[in-house]
Amino acid sequence: MRAFLLIALLPFITYAAEVRVYVTESELDSLPAFAVVQQIGSLPYYSAYWDDSQGVPDNPAHYADRVLEPQYGDVVQDPYIGIQARVASGWDASGLTVGIIDSGIDTAHTVFAGKTIHELCRSTGSISFSSLCPNGQDSQDGPGSAAPCVGPTDCRHGTHVSHLASAVASGADLAHCQAFVSWPALGRVIAKTSDIARCLDAMYDNATVWNLAAISISVGSTFGSATICDEPLIADAVERLLVDKRVRVFFAAGNRGAAEVSYPGCVEFAVPVGALDKASLNGAAPVLWPSTNTPPVSVFDPVYTIGCPVVAAIPGGGMTSLCGTSQASPIAVGIYTLFRTHVDRDHALLATKSNGQAFLLGKIAGAIDNDGIADSMDNCSIVPNSAQRDTDSDGYGNMCDPDLNNDGSVQILDLAYMRSVYGITDADADLDGSGIVDQPDSDILRAMMYGPPGPSGVAP
Repeated sequence: MRAFLLIALLPFITYAAEVRVYVTESELDSLPAFAVVQQIGSLPYYSAYWDDSQGVPDNPAHYADRVLEPQYGDVVQDPYIGIQARVASGWDASGLTVGIIDSGIDTAHTVFAGKTIHELCRSTGSISFSSLCPNGQDSQDGPGSAAPCVGPTDCRHGTHVSHLASAVASGADLAHCQAFVSWPALGRVIAKTSDIARCLDAMYDNATVWNLAAISISVGSTFGSATICDEPLIADAVERLLVDKRVRVFFAAGNRGAAEVSYPGCVEFAVPVGALDKASLNGAAPVLWPSTNTPPVSVFDPVYTIGCPVVAAIPGGGMTSLCGTSQASPIAVGIYTLFRTHVDRDHALLATKSNGQAFLLGKIAGAIDNDGIADSMDNCSIVPNSAQRDTDSDGYGNMCDPDLNNDGSVQILDLAYMRSVYGITDADADLDGSGIVDQPDSDILRAMMYGPPGPSGVAP
């Protein structure tokens, strides 16, 4: 479990008739006696709600159980239609599973014909919200449990993003956890932090048997951050999947147009995904979400891929064009999953960050990194590094060697060392060769956290 040096203490959030929070196990006694309390899966956290009229004051031990919404919009532009063409590369993700946490999936749609789809639902009702699990309970597993809701526009969202991940990660199975609830007073559907965590917990439990590669979550909140937002619940669930199961969790970075990444994509070890429009993917001046003119891109180093506009399936058998980081996240997960078939799981994220856009454009051929050096002779075979810079002469090029103490694994000690030389000159920690240890070097280290250096064709 993570050790927090600093925890943001947040007031509770009121949703019309109720207050919703979550707390750590040690803070259960801080909840009012009349609160309705439920453990969040097997995680050491508990969600709670109570009637707002009972007037309990803010408590700094309580974390907001935030409302989370899809990060997309409708579009009328000519859509990007090249996604499925990329499977012509011959890459195939059979044997792996892509996880989606969203508003449900129409498994009867023709685009999912013949595909194995594991279904789950984690949708907890309360005073203001109603469960959307087909059985009317707070959870359900098995066929039909992730059926999409009916009515509000956002009910189409889960099917759309599931199709995008499936179309890119050709051959992979799908796992969909329906995490939305109904908000009858407003005629809307939304997700909550606690239910996203419950779905992450369920994915954790099934990760090994499903051979889960990665998870895409395309929701965000009105809260965003220009720095790591260590609200602990989602952060712990994401890190547990990474450390124990080697499963990466990708999040829509948000369409706020601000100098921030939307929560929960801003938590530690999340992979936020920004969106490109189709013109910028093909070389025009980029149109990006979130903005690249501000610090968050250097702080978070999002994966950027096509997100606007793209055509995919919606419930009932139709297709539509949508636009946003909601669409970019499952596409990035699909690319990552394909790279997992050519690069070991500890290096697939670095390959996705370095080569994802080239893959979408069909430019990956021969050497994955396309740097002109054969993989057998390349000291970083998945990252373009024509200079082959290797300052510690261990056979791993600096661009893929954040193992700064040479113990064979990228760990907290390497991160601590990089922080100690941040902003100054250190040849080994200057991974990108810029002359100074800075954020791009930290980004490489975080992309390879808990894995080995490399891969290299020349390391002993």
